[in-house]
Amino acid sequence: MKPGDIKVMHRALGAYLSRRDQVQQAIRMVETPDITDEHGVPFLIVYGISGNTHRFWSLASARTKIGYEPQDDSQVNFADAIAAIARRAQKA
Repeated sequence: MKPGDIKVMHRALGAYLSRRDQVQQAIRMVETPDITDEHGVPFLIVYGISGNTHRFWSLASARTKIGYEPQDDSQVNFADAIAAIARRAQKA
C-alpha cells in the first residue's frame, strides 16, 4: 500500500477493530450462555470489526446473539489523519 491510496484506506477503515471493541467482543463470546441457533447449531461466526461507518460486513449476528455493541468507529477515531491524507491526495 502506498501512502495516500484512498481505495486501500477506505477498505482498511471498514475492517478496523479497536482494542476496546475486540475486548468487549471476546468477553461476550465467552460469557454468552447459549449461542445455539434455531436449527440446533451450537456455534456462531461473527465478524470482529468496530461499528465503522464504512463497514462492509454485517454485525447483526454479533449484536443479536452475543449482545455485541461496538463503541468505536474508525472514521471518528482517525478523522484528523483521514482529512490530512485527503488533502494531500487532492494536491497530487
